[in-house]
Amino acid sequence: MIAGLDIGNATTEVVLVSSDGGVVAADRAPTRGAKGSPSSITAAAALVARTASRARVDVEAVHVAALRPVRTSTVRVPAPTVHTGPLRVLRRGATTASGEGFGCGTPWPVLRDAQLGDGPQVIVVPASVGFREAAARINRLVSAGLAVIGVCVESDEAVLIGSRLRQSLPVVDGVPAASAAAARLLAMEVRPPGRALQKVTDAFAMAASLGLGADSSGYLAAVAASLDGASNAVVAYGLPPVAASQDHRPWVDAGDGPVDLTDAQATNGGPYTLDLGTGPVAVGDLAAVDVAAVLRELRRGSPDAELVLATLAGEQDLVDPVACLEKLLDRPARLVTSETSAARAGALTTPGADGALVIDLGGGTVDVIGVTGAATVAGAGDLLTAVVAAALKVPKALAEYAKRGPAMRVEGPDVATTEDGTRIFLDRPAGGDTVGRLCATGPLGLVPLPTVWSPAEWRGVRRRAKAAVLGVAVHRALSALPSSERERPVLLVGGPAADEEILATLAEVLPPGTPIGRGAVAAGRVAAGAVLARDGGASGSLGHRFAVAYGLATS
Repeated sequence: MIAGLDIGNATTEVVLVSSDGGVVAADRAPTRGAKGSPSSITAAAALVARTASRARVDVEAVHVAALRPVRTSTVRVPAPTVHTGPLRVLRRGATTASGEGFGCGTPWPVLRDAQLGDGPQVIVVPASVGFREAAARINRLVSAGLAVIGVCVESDEAVLIGSRLRQSLPVVDGVPAASAAAARLLAMEVRPPGRALQKVTDAFAMAASLGLGADSSGYLAAVAASLDGASNAVVAYGLPPVAASQDHRPWVDAGDGPVDLTDAQATNGGPYTLDLGTGPVAVGDLAAVDVAAVLRELRRGSPDAELVLATLAGEQDLVDPVACLEKLLDRPARLVTSETSAARAGALTTPGADGALVIDLGGGTVDVIGVTGAATVAGAGDLLTAVVAAALKVPKALAEYAKRGPAMRVEGPDVATTEDGTRIFLDRPAGGDTVGRLCATGPLGLVPLPTVWSPAEWRGVRRRAKAAVLGVAVHRALSALPSSERERPVLLVGGPAADEEILATLAEVLPPGTPIGRGAVAAGRVAAGAVLARDGGASGSLGHRFAVAYGLATS
């Protein structure tokens, strides 16, 4: 009995085959630790032993390929300094602002006991003053005749203060009190959630309110651009200009000189030299996705670039697991072929797949394997999970379910709205924590997602994320192959091939009219009574998974 062992970036798969190529058992488990690490190889050996034990067979040898690790990480790249002259945006898009309106006035520290000032005033509340005291002092100032047009609060207490004021005022929290108090004037505006700012983005209205001349038009335009998508803001006039940022900006060099990491997709392929701020390192390939760009159409991205990065080890860093496996299993192990060759061999056991272009979608890499060549690029299932997690600001475990397919908004215990606007009745009453929430489908039912997006908005974000990760990866790999390979039907294998939207995603980067389908690995070769994973396959095959493992086992 031969065991084909595929130690992937996210999942490890094993297939046990008899001498005639028949599948006796197949199973998979999450990869422990980084691919190629001692812990990943140890866990893989345990999976082989466990699968053989369940199938009650003896493994004679293990076939494996050299391992090429992929590392997925997130790095925040500070936005380049935007010169706004005497203006400075102190706060934009506070999620707990209170009230509504626009005003421009002189900052008035809430603890000031001096004689009342002339003209409009903006009350500044530092974090050291609690909401009860702040509200009481503001009410007394208004009663005494101070012309209060708004309140800037340092702590997260805008709603608590606003609800205690006798006069309705715009209140914005998260405003640095020291900067606000030092300004000559403060312009602030609060609009209802989801509504666009009207005054602080209007150059003429701001110039009139702040007494600025025509020479400030460029600064006003820069301020307006930075507030796109916000429904509240506080802008200070008269503070010292912000010095240019000295933060390190990560860069990558593909041999033509360093470029900003945010422009990584403009490079022409690896190997690369990458510097994230800890010194240059060599990598075989990389993929970088800017989460803010994925969210840009919703106008909800950060002004900084939040890059989710996948880096593929170079050929010189391949890991040979043979010695470790032999020691752990007390069985011969050997390198038999590359992962790409094994993936193609396993995938082409799908009926009717002869001559197809095989695309193996893995956890860390996308392999595009043709008849005459193959290309491997970084960026696959793990990168997509990380992008979704960053976009939703949720743990990766929840992002795994959120990324897979359509979501719905639960409107009531029995009713939900789907992504196309259809209202449906639920099979069973929804949990109280899901009502009024956007929900994905998890293993035990609906799982609420912590976002205010509508189902249609989330569908757009999710599909843009898939295009930015999987679509770009396939396009990059295809570009490295001869043009003749791109005209073939496409067969998908690997875990992400199960994604409900993957066929539509890849259709956008493949030549128009290209037939696309999922693999049926080892079709007709799965022995009766074979011990398989719970979702091990369909129609007498191993399904779209296990292509590499089966290809290794039969090599």
